[in-house]
Amino acid sequence: DLSINELTGEIPPGLCTTGNLTKLILFNNSFSGNIPTGLSNCSSLVRVRIQNNVISGTIPVGFGNLPRLQRMELAKNNLTGQIPVDLTSSTSLSFIDVSWNRLESSLPSEILSIPSLQTFLASHNSFGGTIPDEFQGCSSLSVLDLSSANISGAIPKSIASCTKLVNLNLRNNHLTGGIPKSITNMPTLSVLDLSNNSLTGRIPETFGSSPALETMNLSYNKLEGSVPSNGILMTMNPNNFIGNAGLCGGFLPSCSRGLTVTNQKRSSHISRIVIGFLTGILVILSLAAAYFGGKWLYNRCYLRNNFIYDWFKQGNEDWPWRLVAFQRISFTSSEILTCIKESNVIGMGGAGIVYKAEIHKPHTTVAVKKLWRSSTDIENGGNDVLREVELLGRLRHRNIVRLLGYVHNERDVIMVYEYMPNGSLG
Repeated sequence: DLSINELTGEIPPGLCTTGNLTKLILFNNSFSGNIPTGLSNCSSLVRVRIQNNVISGTIPVGFGNLPRLQRMELAKNNLTGQIPVDLTSSTSLSFIDVSWNRLESSLPSEILSIPSLQTFLASHNSFGGTIPDEFQGCSSLSVLDLSSANISGAIPKSIASCTKLVNLNLRNNHLTGGIPKSITNMPTLSVLDLSNNSLTGRIPETFGSSPALETMNLSYNKLEGSVPSNGILMTMNPNNFIGNAGLCGGFLPSCSRGLTVTNQKRSSHISRIVIGFLTGILVILSLAAAYFGGKWLYNRCYLRNNFIYDWFKQGNEDWPWRLVAFQRISFTSSEILTCIKESNVIGMGGAGIVYKAEIHKPHTTVAVKKLWRSSTDIENGGNDVLREVELLGRLRHRNIVRLLGYVHNERDVIMVYEYMPNGSLG
């Protein structure tokens, strides 16, 4: 592990000469050059973590044939070319992150059907093409981020077959067509972002009864019609629907606005009758209206720009969730996140809220504590909190409830404990 240093130069080509290399961890350095082709033939590899360097060239062919490879983290480099098609034949990959590169061409048609794949992050590239309509084998996929990836076409209806999908981010692309109604019935989908596209049609009313949906952003599309006001849609932020000129109703302006415009025209006609008697006053009023109107437009543009900045900032902090285990476990991060809901709360204390999480396959019960986080802690990166959690994970004592692991992203930390029926984690 040589991560977070100031190392430069190229990655040595003979790292796997002995055939015993299992983990290559070089992230947050300044390595350059190409990815050594020898790594794609290293059958002992389990993890490749070389994100946040200045590595260039293409992704070598062969990683998809490595029998033990579970994680490929290549984000924030200068990689070009396309994602190798052989990755689709992998039987072990669970985490792929190629975001913030210069990758081109379309996505391999079966890349999202890797049976063990849980997280696929490919945002901020120049792929082009459409989203592959090959979701039949996505039984484990929980996070899919294709934002800012130059993707066009329609959202495939088959994406609803990903029954464990928790986060779906397709914002800032060129997507067209309507929102598939099948998405509204996905059992674990919690975060949905389709903003800044060219989607048309109406918002499906069944979004209001979506089983797990907590956050949805449809702003800056070409949607039209009345916004449904049932279920979870009643609590959504109105800003998540702005930029759709055809939307109305609900928490947006009334759909009967056309009648109001007609009344305004009639009033305008009456005012023209007396305009000859009030010319002087109208000149003064016109100047005042121009002044205050300009001020209103300035404030509106300023506030809107600030909203877009804050929203994009928040969106970057929410991705992705990562599971760190202190011993062998039989559940995934998506299964833990699915249990974070009010009906599962069993306690609350000064450190956070405690939930009871029942994992069905295999049947396991654990206690989950979602920590309170201050805004200052989040802005500083939260490394102190993660270090404290790592220390707790190494403690072993008969009077201390065993910490099995934790789930975290840039904003939240969720600790997973052994469940004690009469214990307290408050």
